[in-house]
Amino acid sequence: MRAPEGGTGTRAGQRDRPAAQDGWRVVRTLGTARVRTTVLTRSGGADGARGEHLWVRRPGPAHEGDLPRPDAATTAKLRAPARTGPVRLALPDDRIDGHDGADEVRYSVPGAFSAARLLHVPGEEAHASVREALRGVGVTLRRLHEVPAPPGPDTPPLGPARLLRWLRSGDGTGSAARLHRAAVTRLGARRLELLAAWAGSAATGPGRRVLLHGGPALGSLVLPWGGDPGPPALLTGEELAWGAADFDIAWLLAELTELALARDRGIGGVPAADIPALSGAVTDGYGGTPSQPLLRRVTALRVLTHAHDFASYVGWHEELTIYLDLVATAAESAEDGDRDKGQAARNSG
Repeated sequence: MRAPEGGTGTRAGQRDRPAAQDGWRVVRTLGTARVRTTVLTRSGGADGARGEHLWVRRPGPAHEGDLPRPDAATTAKLRAPARTGPVRLALPDDRIDGHDGADEVRYSVPGAFSAARLLHVPGEEAHASVREALRGVGVTLRRLHEVPAPPGPDTPPLGPARLLRWLRSGDGTGSAARLHRAAVTRLGARRLELLAAWAGSAATGPGRRVLLHGGPALGSLVLPWGGDPGPPALLTGEELAWGAADFDIAWLLAELTELALARDRGIGGVPAADIPALSGAVTDGYGGTPSQPLLRRVTALRVLTHAHDFASYVGWHEELTIYLDLVATAAESAEDGDRDKGQAARNSG
């Protein structure tokens, strides 16, 4: 059970591939019943030089409605020079020719492979490229978080919001109901209620309310590779939210922590990468770390979101029960941290 680029899932079938047109050539397809991604490329010239890459995303059969896009005002904020960093925010771009469809979201990017894929390439070169790209993501997210939130309530990130609906309802597509029954057995009703409370408040808390990417991930970070030009790009726009600045960094660090937890249990096909160095690159680029209580809670949410999305949009896998054990470990760590913080506050009072 492994989460490939673009989210949890497996390669999409041949029927999901659009016909090549205007010089575009399909490189690969991937995705789940929630979102399908087609990766295309076309040459930069008659000499076969490296050229353009296009990631075309469209809703899968289990997705309700079209994929979200930022409105014009938010897009203008994201395109402002002040948001420019070592990793480009790749926004939906309908000006790209060669593909038509109201349900498509198209991204112009520097390569055909994400950080999630390149971590599985043997050798230090690929891992060092991912490490530096993650450092750049930290810088870029810091600049993104300079955009203040408008007055009004926060807009919760889609991942925790999707998880909260499932925790409350106990059902969903695919094997979601089966996973919920297993979660009740292995985690208990009290802990599921606690996870639901954390999911509902994942992007709230003290500090600045800002524009959030909403779901920075290894699968949405596209790197140039094998001679491709241009800086790395982070697919941006489908999960934008407003909330506490710490959430984005915590969500990305939680994915890396999940890799470490899964590798310790010998599951998930986790690459032999230096995960602490990857996490350190993120926080070094951002110039700070999220609060430890938030990071512990978000780690539990991130692992459970992965399990939910796999069960719902890919299918059942026996490793899902082990992932529930990882959730229990992460949630216990978060609860212990909250108790220690409370005890310290009482002692100081």
